[in-house]
Amino acid sequence: MEKEIDLKKIWGVIKRRLWIVIVLGVVLAALGGVYHERTYVPIYETSTRIMYNPNTEATVRQGLPDLETLIAMIKEPVVLKHVVEELNLPTSAEALTGKISVSQVGESKIVRIGVIDTDPERAAEIANTTAQIYQREMPNILNFDYVYILSEANVNTYPINESTNRLLFIGGVIGIVLGIGLVFLLDSLDDTIRTQREIESLHLTYLGSISSINEKTKGMKKEKRKLKTNVQEGVG
Repeated sequence: MEKEIDLKKIWGVIKRRLWIVIVLGVVLAALGGVYHERTYVPIYETSTRIMYNPNTEATVRQGLPDLETLIAMIKEPVVLKHVVEELNLPTSAEALTGKISVSQVGESKIVRIGVIDTDPERAAEIANTTAQIYQREMPNILNFDYVYILSEANVNTYPINESTNRLLFIGGVIGIVLGIGLVFLLDSLDDTIRTQREIESLHLTYLGSISSINEKTKGMKKEKRKLKTNVQEGVG
């Protein structure tokens, strides 16, 4: 029973200043939405695939590099610097490494070269150019002439980080929480006495309460006075 009374009291405190909670929730939700729209940058991904000669294991016995070394060479600056120069990219070979991912397809000799970028066409260009230059440079760098391009990268116009309303929702929740906190802070600073319990807590005697008078109550009282006057005039 005591817990129910406490919940009613808490709701009463919030209800008196509910507009604060609503305003802060709406304002912070709007700010979250605006911030997301201004900072959101779509990122696109695409990939190309290359394959090594099926007889690579036999060529390793002839002193050629193993598969792990061949895969690692794809992201080396000695290869990517040619990509930067050929595409005239506004970045360095070292920075370009962060945009490229290389993975072996299962246990096969097929390797996927993935690229992410804010421009879908540039992502496809980087992927295809990387594969082409890698194929061209391997005979010069590692004396390995067994790289084949299986498929070229296509332009992918669907971003991998789709725009969501997450920040708008988070802003709204934070606004509501802050609003409720502000309501209780204002209530704790408010010395207005509203309930019988608050009066008795001050060791004062509670005599009674006076109902608030609104327009409807005033109208009813006027009607009663008018009716009483008419009755008295009729009796007279």
